[in-house]
Amino acid sequence: MNRFILPLIGPYLKGATVLELGCNAGQLLLGCLRVGAAEAWGIEPDPRYRAQAMLVRQCLGLQRRMTILEHLPMGDALAYGRRADIGLMCAVLRHIPEGERVPVLEHMGRLCKRILIQSNGQADGPSGDNPDSVVKAIHEAGLRLLSIRCVDHVRGFVALVERR
Repeated sequence: MNRFILPLIGPYLKGATVLELGCNAGQLLLGCLRVGAAEAWGIEPDPRYRAQAMLVRQCLGLQRRMTILEHLPMGDALAYGRRADIGLMCAVLRHIPEGERVPVLEHMGRLCKRILIQSNGQADGPSGDNPDSVVKAIHEAGLRLLSIRCVDHVRGFVALVERR
């Protein structure tokens, strides 16, 4: 988080609501809460990882600040008609079937003011994870690139985007 993610989203985290798609055990959500986010929402379809995130939330007493869900909210807002300030999609696009990537990005664009997308910075990375395929999906989803960073590292591509 400190090397690739925090430099781009750090200025937006104070008092923010963060939504992470594919939160695993919630480690990035915890990191965001530690550096100033007010609330964190994690989406994790895998029941094993979701159970881990729920346990972490419970052990740390974060039931009021951290919500773990199985699927993205269906509407264009989180609870109480709100949008998240920051959305996180870290190493997750490659797990979404190719035909669903653009609709998922569009939906995240409706739920979040800004989205940080992190993936493989190597040109020969798999489809949905290499810089070219991620940038193409961002443009097809109608999102605007605010910042992009790419270094030759398996987690070296990071883009900050927003809805146009």
